[in-house]
Amino acid sequence: MRARATVLALAVVAALLASACGGSSATAAPTTASGPGPSASAIPGVGALIPADDGYETFDVFGQQGTDAVNSVRVMNPEDVHAILAANGKTADDFSYAVATGSQGTVVTAAQIAGLPATQYVKLIPGASTVDLTKERVGGKDVLASENANSGIWIYLTGDQIFVVHGTKDAAAALFQTLP
Repeated sequence: MRARATVLALAVVAALLASACGGSSATAAPTTASGPGPSASAIPGVGALIPADDGYETFDVFGQQGTDAVNSVRVMNPEDVHAILAANGKTADDFSYAVATGSQGTVVTAAQIAGLPATQYVKLIPGASTVDLTKERVGGKDVLASENANSGIWIYLTGDQIFVVHGTKDAAAALFQTLP
């Protein structure tokens, strides 16, 4: 099971990095922020909640909201995102996502469908429902975890937001302490 979790972790990281670097030529430029201090003034939607500095490491945060976010997100299938939005009376304007890369190697992805409980769309994250995840308390938050000796994946669901952290448990704890 650990090997499967490691493969999932690498797939999630690759997808996150691809979404941060890729996108359609018709997509508006995403908003980014980095360095010490809060990122809230620069990043739309759920990305505003990821700090530029959580006390453990600094983050470069990339975020989008609306149609551009839905069409360029790579960690979820855009067609599935459109379908779940439509099925729940939501529009692309209700969707935001962010990717953050940390100075210590942590990668964070976050998604939000405004007003839709995260438990109703966490299944859009590949492997989130198929990997053997354990329930843990990390950084004061109840999370789903898949970890090995050096790193892991922690999934935190809060309200209508999902945060996925790939890195060390200490890094996840520091970040989760800053989140609602």
